[in-house]
Amino acid sequence: MPLVKERLVFLGEVPEKIAYLFKEPELSAAEEFIPKKCDLAKTIELLRIGFELTRPLAEMPDDEATESFIKAEAERRGVKLGDLMMPMRVAITGSRVSPPLFGSLRILGAECSQERVRRALEKLTG
Repeated sequence: MPLVKERLVFLGEVPEKIAYLFKEPELSAAEEFIPKKCDLAKTIELLRIGFELTRPLAEMPDDEATESFIKAEAERRGVKLGDLMMPMRVAITGSRVSPPLFGSLRILGAECSQERVRRALEKLTG
């Protein structure tokens, strides 16, 4: 519940909000992955960075450490944090709006999370 409670209006919304944790979501349309002011090529670049970061993010002990790590990586790589996280969120959860990404990565684990990002990359590059 801590993962989804801030995103809920009604308790009945819980199954829909967390379904991606139990069943791999359908791959979204390509345009769902693309952050504002980005194009497909930039989104693919961001998702490749996201793929590299997925394992360390999933293995972080808490949100504070995870947030510090991803902010530092975004700055080091010269990308906006929101732009980096949007395609990852869609790849991991199947939606632009979802429970917090960091908690989702920890629950799903590194292997499952990386596989979802890999599948998204295949879709966008294929």
